[in-house]
Amino acid sequence: VSLPSNAFADRALVTQASSSPWISIGGHTTTHPNLASVSPERLEYETKRGRKQLQEWTGDSVNWFAYPYGGETTYNTEVQRAVNEAGFGGAVTTTRGYVTGGSDLFELPRFMVPSWAGMAGFKAGILALNEVDWLSRKADWLIRWSRKFLRFI
Repeated sequence: VSLPSNAFADRALVTQASSSPWISIGGHTTTHPNLASVSPERLEYETKRGRKQLQEWTGDSVNWFAYPYGGETTYNTEVQRAVNEAGFGGAVTTTRGYVTGGSDLFELPRFMVPSWAGMAGFKAGILALNEVDWLSRKADWLIRWSRKFLRFI
């Protein structure tokens, strides 16, 4: 996987974002690898160094982590253990869903709000996750169909 040069936040951006009362900075590794496929040494480096760097930049504690790529094949119990040992209080995946009282703090679900959905999509997601998922699938289908159709015009 090749990442664009702007895929990583720099110190100035992180510092600016962390000064907002509406934003809480969370960790996401140093170089964005699939953590389930790295050595134990690299796993420790990525989680601990990423957290330390963010805390230095913001002057705040960094308590939450988001697994790079976030899918079920990108984290496992060893990765969860390393994230916990790095000092994080929990971690989010890209699995869609709501957090409940029984949720594992190191395997928290979340839902994506597509950029086209804006604030209305965000509110709809909070109120009705299934409907946002349905709209997202329909929009994805429509985009794919449009691309195929436009090739023939």
